[in-house]
Amino acid sequence: MGAGVTRVADVQTTLWLNSFVEGPLYAALHYEPPALDDPTASEMPGATYQRRAVSWDSATPRMVTNAAPLRWYNLSAGQVAAWSLFDDPVRGRMRIEHVLDVPWPIDARGAFEIGVGDLYVRF
Repeated sequence: MGAGVTRVADVQTTLWLNSFVEGPLYAALHYEPPALDDPTASEMPGATYQRRAVSWDSATPRMVTNAAPLRWYNLSAGQVAAWSLFDDPVRGRMRIEHVLDVPWPIDARGAFEIGVGDLYVRF
């Protein structure tokens, strides 16, 4: 067998992306890329940090985007190296992760925001 191309039909990607829209899903921030065996270990520390519920725009055949901004305030000093989506506000299962090309520095009591349409899942 030679090399090939894997294709997924639009109907399948729409079903998968609709599972995000039907949620609920919660956005998390990580100070280093999350490990698949324990993705919560690298979540941002701090007493005021918590995952944020994501509201979505309806799925197109290949992409969904966040419909409202996601904001975190009073973060501990460090960096945001990745974001992820979980199916629970505290524990749960990580559904997807995205590692930033360049970590975003955070000052003590700093803030981080993902604007409308800036968090997207595309297939």
